[in-house]
Amino acid sequence: MREKKACRYCGSEMKASAVLCPTCNSYQDRWRSLLLYLASAAGFLALLASAATFIFSQLVDLEKRLNWKDEVDVIFFESGIDPYNYNVVLANRGDGPVFVSDLLLNVLGGNAVFRINAKINSNDFFVVDKVRSFPEGYESFVSSTSGAPTRKLVENSNIIFESKPCFLIVVFSASATDVKRMDDHYKSSGRRLVSQPADVTLRFHGARKADQQEVQVPAVATFVRNTTDRCRNVSID
Repeated sequence: MREKKACRYCGSEMKASAVLCPTCNSYQDRWRSLLLYLASAAGFLALLASAATFIFSQLVDLEKRLNWKDEVDVIFFESGIDPYNYNVVLANRGDGPVFVSDLLLNVLGGNAVFRINAKINSNDFFVVDKVRSFPEGYESFVSSTSGAPTRKLVENSNIIFESKPCFLIVVFSASATDVKRMDDHYKSSGRRLVSQPADVTLRFHGARKADQQEVQVPAVATFVRNTTDRCRNVSID
C-alpha cells in the first residue's frame, strides 16, 4: 500500500490519507478547492461592492455640495389693510432647509415689512392666511377708464393704515388670480382696475450660507378707498 502521495497542486509529498496539503494548504479534492475559491471570490466581490457604494455616496455628496442651491418661490402674496395681516404661500424648492425672515414691500415711496420668521424644509410649503376678504368686495378697489393712478390718488394713499390715508395700497403678487378677475369685473362697465408695479423682496437664510439671500417678487399695487366720512368725497381725478 502506498503511504505517500504527491500534492496535485504543488507536487509536495504528503501522507496518502491527507486531505489538505501541509505545504500549500490546498485541498486535494477538487470540489473542496472550488468551494474555497468561490468563498474567497464572494468575499472579494462583497468588499468591492461595499467600496463602490461608499465611493458612489461620496461622489453624490460632493456633487450636491458643489451644486447646492437655496431656492424659495413666492407662489402667492396679498397684503391686507395693515402690515400685520397678509396672505402668502411659499415653496422651498432648494436642496436644504431655509429660514425665511420677512417680505419687504416698497411702493410709492413707502415701505412695509411683513414678518414671517419661519423655517421651511426642502420640498415643503409654508402658508399664512390672515386676510379673508375686503368688506365691499371688488367694488372697494379703485377703478378708472385709464387704469393709471393719478397724482391726487397717490398723494392720498399710503401702505400703512395707521397714517389714516383715504386710499390704502393693497399689493398682490403678479400671478394672483384676483388681479385678473378684478380687471375682468371692471371691463364689463368700461373701466379698469387702477394699479401700478410694486417692489416686493423675500428675504431668507439658507442652511449652508451665512449671508442673507433675496428673491425679487413681481407684484402689483392696487388701491382701496377708506370709507370714513372724511374720505367719502375725496376724488382720484
